[in-house]
Amino acid sequence: MLSAAKQALSMGGILALALALGAVGAAGPSPAEKPKDVPGLLLEIHREVGEMEAYPGEEFVRRDFSLGEDDDDTNRNHHVGILIQSLEEGAVMTIQITKLVPEKNNPRIRHGKDGRMIVCKFHPDRVEVTRSDYPEGELKAVLAEVLRAVVLKKSLLKK
Repeated sequence: MLSAAKQALSMGGILALALALGAVGAAGPSPAEKPKDVPGLLLEIHREVGEMEAYPGEEFVRRDFSLGEDDDDTNRNHHVGILIQSLEEGAVMTIQITKLVPEKNNPRIRHGKDGRMIVCKFHPDRVEVTRSDYPEGELKAVLAEVLRAVVLKKSLLKK
């Protein structure tokens, strides 16, 4: 599963090593509580992000997260934007994951490249993935990393 996330996100060697050793995403649900499938992961991401509520004046929930080496966003190599819209026919969640590539002259400056999207709709009895730029076999691992990033950021915001 971790190799699929590594391949899907095209992460650097340090992050891949951290993932393999379990160092990234230590915060979060215990293994018994972790969702086992894509719909379960999407429901959990929706719940976690939805709890953060909308910014004043916005009729949707919009939050930004990062994937990378540690809890310092400056060391992250992927930006994750999540938008949740509540519609009459059900909620729609859009997840955009963008690779951040360091500038050659100043590696602290990173530019977005290779953005990918996941869009899903929440029905009363099911979750429907309406768009995914990730192959089906990689989606679960990518969503598990996104969920870890969301849970980690929420825990940091509570401190």
